[in-house]
Amino acid sequence: MCDTGNGYKQAKLNTTLKTWLQDMQSVLRLFCKDAGWMDASETIAVAKGRGPYYRRTLRHWIKSFITDGNSLPTNAWGSGNVSRLNTDDGLRDELRGHLQDRGTSEKMTNTYFTSYATLFTLFSLI
Repeated sequence: MCDTGNGYKQAKLNTTLKTWLQDMQSVLRLFCKDAGWMDASETIAVAKGRGPYYRRTLRHWIKSFITDGNSLPTNAWGSGNVSRLNTDDGLRDELRGHLQDRGTSEKMTNTYFTSYATLFTLFSLI
């Protein structure tokens, strides 16, 4: 890839998306060199130290991009940082009711519990 020169403009992509696009490009290059579709994705996945899920994912991303030129892989990392207690009123009310029924003095905040044992017991995690 040419990273400098006349007319070159640095893409404003996050590192993860840039890596995924480069991996997709590598699969397509191997495929065009008469490597099979499956072999090309497997070679790139192995070279990256990834497993069968990643090669399937690469093939899915490429097929989606070929079908719709605007379809790029999405990076959902970091989007799960919102507590379900902030978004799920039913869960929040159920948990608040459970704590009140137990007669405990634990207080619940939006994102933290002062008694993890109570939370684990409620959801049968212990």
